[in-house]
Amino acid sequence: MSEEESPSSNYNSNSSQNGNKVRRPRSRVVTEMTPQEKKMTDLCVKFAAVDLRPFQIVNGKGFKELAQGLINIGDRHGKINVNQVLPHPTTISRKTSAVAQRVREDFLPEVRKAIQDGACALESDMWTDKYTKRAYLTVDCQYCTPNFELKSLTLFTKEFPPRQKKTGENIREFFEKEMREMGLPTPLVKRAAINTDEGSNMVKAFEDYQRLSCNAHVLATVLRNIFDFNKNDKEKSFLFTKCPLTYECVKACLCVATYIKISGKNLELARSVKLMVETRWNTLVDMIESVCLVMPQIRELLEEEGKSDKLDRWDGEIATQLVEFLTPFRTATLDLQSKKTQTLNLVLLNYFDLLQNCQIDEERDHEVRNLK
Repeated sequence: MSEEESPSSNYNSNSSQNGNKVRRPRSRVVTEMTPQEKKMTDLCVKFAAVDLRPFQIVNGKGFKELAQGLINIGDRHGKINVNQVLPHPTTISRKTSAVAQRVREDFLPEVRKAIQDGACALESDMWTDKYTKRAYLTVDCQYCTPNFELKSLTLFTKEFPPRQKKTGENIREFFEKEMREMGLPTPLVKRAAINTDEGSNMVKAFEDYQRLSCNAHVLATVLRNIFDFNKNDKEKSFLFTKCPLTYECVKACLCVATYIKISGKNLELARSVKLMVETRWNTLVDMIESVCLVMPQIRELLEEEGKSDKLDRWDGEIATQLVEFLTPFRTATLDLQSKKTQTLNLVLLNYFDLLQNCQIDEERDHEVRNLK
């Protein structure tokens, strides 16, 4: 089944004895697993359930390296007790810094040469843990090898001194100290461009460097401020002031998505409804898009529950226009924050795509025109 099929195509409408329509998923062709595949799948399910780990963990590079290492040990030594192989958590904790240093020593000569050749760029970001309130500074680098291979590495993630204010001067001193300890002196580091957000302290910290603003962050900041629904007074919201019907439509969508999630009704829908994450604006597009795809089913469910009033402010046409308008922005931010491919060449392409996207269509852009 292709992903381009409409949600309704995944469901058959069958009549039950009481005459109500019941939607049941169409049967899918499932390839029979080999005994080895079945056993491995069962073990992965048990691992995720017992240790409360996300299913996606089995796709992680680190998990696959660990699994391959265990297989190699078994191949060499035969069947042995896993407790004889796996280290104690305390041992892992104590060895982390040493392993990190050993890994750095392997790639730092290559990074140093890339900076000297003008083939390296840095990226720095400061963030605060929501629960512990600890601040961290991360520095990544991207460089091109003599064989034109693009590499992306994290040089360090270190806790920022808790008693220091996060001023530009303090950030710069902390950054330069950590880089020097890795054998990257300040005069050398200044030969590389550095990409940061537009926070005033980050701008100040790297004012003497070749600092570039992160275009993905700029887009995200603008759109997050436009679609900020956490203001105590909605009259101060840009979206409510400029596009009141769009504001009410999105609020209705958020209300419905929240209800579907909390009530467990997602299991009754052809596709899951996604909920917006406060700190990531592009999840707003995901949410509206997911609601639009199953709106007929949502309407039926709410009518059965006597909660159809939740859709009083919903406008399908506005929602569709909003998704069409925001999708290119979502695509641009994803393109520009990629670490596996070159992105500098995509800035102008995405810029002109977004300019074109903001052209007003007088015939159909009624509410959305003020956003454009």
